Amino acid sequence: YMITLVDAPGHADLIRSVVSGANIIDIAFLIIDGTKGPQVQTGEHLIILDALGIPKIMVLLNKIDIITPDQMATVTQQIRGICAQTRFGKDVEVIPISALQNLGFDKVKNQLLAYLKNNIITRNSEGEFKFPIDHHFAKKGHGTILTGTVIRGQAKIGDRIIILPEEVQGKIKSIQRWKSDVTEITA
Repeated sequence: YMITLVDAPGHADLIRSVVSGANIIDIAFLIIDGTKGPQVQTGEHLIILDALGIPKIMVLLNKIDIITPDQMATVTQQIRGICAQTRFGKDVEVIPISALQNLGFDKVKNQLLAYLKNNIITRNSEGEFKFPIDHHFAKKGHGTILTGTVIRGQAKIGDRIIILPEEVQGKIKSIQRWKSDVTEITA
């Protein structure tokens, strides 16, 4: 599997990342500090993920190495109470982890793999090519380099493109995916 992780630690980062790429997000990790429990932004993030139709969340309760079992149970109940107000439901699994002590990550990996194996993930490869640009820069001898994610359609070397809203026309001279040269890309 090719998996892209987008870290959105801040509120603005989450909104920008999720709104711009909601149709290619298959799962979201909601990481909660076990010493603090759910915060106001936790609820806001859940509402955003719910409203944009993100299909699945995995809730990771971090810092379990420095909280008591009673604290973990209390925070887990708080998390489930908040999730009950969304389509993710009160039975959302909360996976205890410790980044510091590297605890619980085998379970995270197994749950992620099980989700990928049991869910058919499809992309919209039909229709007009749509490629929101994340970054662009000029490279001597190569022209303008564009980076981003294909969210609809497909393109190949030699295709003509139009960059909106400026209506700049161009031609695809080369394509890379994951730092490897390819001849075509698809959603």
